[in-house]
Amino acid sequence: SKNGKLELGLWFFHQMPNPDTVTYNELIDGFVKSGDFNNAFQILSSMMPDPNSASWNTILTGYVNSEQSREATAFFTKM
Repeated sequence: SKNGKLELGLWFFHQMPNPDTVTYNELIDGFVKSGDFNNAFQILSSMMPDPNSASWNTILTGYVNSEQSREATAFFTKM
């Protein structure tokens, strides 16, 4: 299942000593595509180095694609 793959991806992510920005963004993208914005935000907030524009755009696009315009607007103002 898709959720099982995300859980496995999250497990691998936590095993990595120094995940890079691409790895963070892929995980964020997976959570956003499954509608799990809570986990996407947790990953975004834990990013080191700082999130890049792709990190923010992934979540913003997820809100827009899932027709959550109020959340998209609120998120955009935080960027």
